Parts: sequence; C-alpha cells; structure tokens
Amino acid sequence: TRIKEGKSVSLPLKGMLFLINHDGKVTTANLHTFVYQNRTMIVFGPANPHNVMKEARKCPDCHNTPILRDISGGHFIPVAWERGNLKNVSGVIPVLENLPWNFVFLNYEGGKWVPIEKPEPPLTNYSGYSSPITRAQLERLLRPQTDAGSRR
Repeated sequence: TRIKEGKSVSLPLKGMLFLINHDGKVTTANLHTFVYQNRTMIVFGPANPHNVMKEARKCPDCHNTPILRDISGGHFIPVAWERGNLKNVSGVIPVLENLPWNFVFLNYEGGKWVPIEKPEPPLTNYSGYSSPITRAQLERLLRPQTDAGSRR
C-alpha cells in the first residue's frame, strides 16, 4: 500500500502483550508485520508503553495461562480470519525462537483487507538489540504463581 497508494495502513491487534529479552531482561515488545510481493516479515522490538492501569497485573495474568500452554503444546494460533474480520487472542505472549506464528497476512486492496493465499513463511527479525525468550524463561512462566508472588 505504501508503494501503490503512497500511504501506510495498519490493522491493529488489541490486547496482545509480547515479551522478549532486551539488555538481559524480559521486557515488553512491539510487533510489526510486513508483506511485499507475497514475502512476509515479522519484527519484534522493545516497547516502553505509556499506559497506566488502575490495577497492576496479577501473577496469573502472565503465569500458567492458556496462551502459554498452547505455545508449550505446539498449537498456538494468535490470529484468525473469520468472516472478513481478524480475531486475535488477548494476553501475555512470550516470543520464542522458531515459534510458528501462524499469522494471517493480509493485503489492503480497494479499501478492504484481503487474506494472502499461501504467503511465504515469514522472516522473523529482532530490533533494538533484542532476542527471543529462552526455553528456561518459558518454563518459569509456565509455573503457577500466586498474587503474593510465592513460587511453587
């Protein structure tokens, strides 16, 4: 769309909080996906959101969640195209190396989003000196936690 129409369009995903490594610590991440001539790319980079919440997240918001269990079990699907709409999971999503993202890639044509038939597998990129979450970090996230922060 940038090349054809000279404008940038995006389809925001809501409620997804990605986690990556940055400067040796787990931190939140931005996600951007790109499509050019049927080639796809996913870019993760450190994010410092300026959102304020009335209440902080609770331990179970990040630990032992259905999203984590789906990732660990190898059947995580973050987005789906249903009846002309993009639906996404909501929650904390650790970014693991070689995780099959199963994203729906779309083109913006004639003022509407159109799914790409059989896009090439995406190239995954990490910006800002970031890297994926390790398996050891995933295992820690899979452990149930209480709101008091005790470990089991």
